[in-house]
Amino acid sequence: MDEWVDGNDRCLINFLVDCPDGLVYLRSADITDIPGNTAALQNLLDGVIEEVGQQNVVQVMTCSITSWMFPVIKQIRKSHMHIFWAVSASDCMGLMLEKIAAVNDIRRVLDEATGLVGFVHNNAAVLKMFRDFTGSERENLIKPSKMRSAIPFLILESILSYKDELKEMFTSLEWKSCFWSKKVEGQEAAGLVKSSSFWKRAGMASKATTALIRVVDKIGVDNKPSIGFIYETMDQIKEAIQYEFRDSKSGHIPLWKLIDEIWDGFLHSPLHAAAYYLNPTFFYNRNFHLDTEVSSGLQCSVIRMENDQRIQYLINKQAAQYCRADGDFENGYAEDEINNAHPGKVTSFRIL
Repeated sequence: MDEWVDGNDRCLINFLVDCPDGLVYLRSADITDIPGNTAALQNLLDGVIEEVGQQNVVQVMTCSITSWMFPVIKQIRKSHMHIFWAVSASDCMGLMLEKIAAVNDIRRVLDEATGLVGFVHNNAAVLKMFRDFTGSERENLIKPSKMRSAIPFLILESILSYKDELKEMFTSLEWKSCFWSKKVEGQEAAGLVKSSSFWKRAGMASKATTALIRVVDKIGVDNKPSIGFIYETMDQIKEAIQYEFRDSKSGHIPLWKLIDEIWDGFLHSPLHAAAYYLNPTFFYNRNFHLDTEVSSGLQCSVIRMENDQRIQYLINKQAAQYCRADGDFENGYAEDEINNAHPGKVTSFRIL
């Protein structure tokens, strides 16, 4: 469910179906007059589910956390017990970045970095000087991203990558003879670049988000379904943050809490744990970690998606074979299969 507002201020929802053959546009609906009408919105979503076939729907995924969404999803869960719900991974990670960006110290350094980049790019003479010092006629400090909340952090990374060039430029004879060096905004920019405190704070803010930014850039790029990788990816993001802060609890714990707030509230579901378990890339790796959450996530998914206890038994029997890597899973797949397969294509679990 992709919610958006058009040029005429109409609130619209695009309904798309994601299946093994790819993403398919189904239809759109105008909900401008019913955003607070839970019954009407539930009927709308019920109609779409019936159109697709409720037996074919595994998960309803939204691209927003608007207030009207939650009561509707709550009602849908009552009438369709087997269906899971989540906000899309990319949107959740965007929310994580927004939460981190709102932290006082990080907000300050992002504002400073954005101001510095704005000064350089809004003044032709300064931009030319920057390009001269970097040795590139087309170099920019502004880096594009498909996610708006990632842009300030990418700008920060860009500034850090040109730390030496910026320091050299703002202490050079060329800068001292430049018109802008006498202006207040120019003096503020030069003072910021010369500040060791700024670079220290910029480095810490970048460390806090580098792993998350990298994941945001990769989502959807290689066309692999993300559900089989999200569970492990979130662990890797948190471990990377912990490593960057050298295990300093005062550094990484507050960031973990912000990430977990979004993960637990909008993204995580038993499906992610089950998909982690059923992903050969991870399962047959010596670092695979099976804990209660993972095993219970698999069982919860099986029970909610299949009512027939006989079939549940067969699935669990196959799961035991998968665990031992025997039968159809003998030798844990060839290496290329392990690296390229994902849960939706684990053949012997076709029954799911």
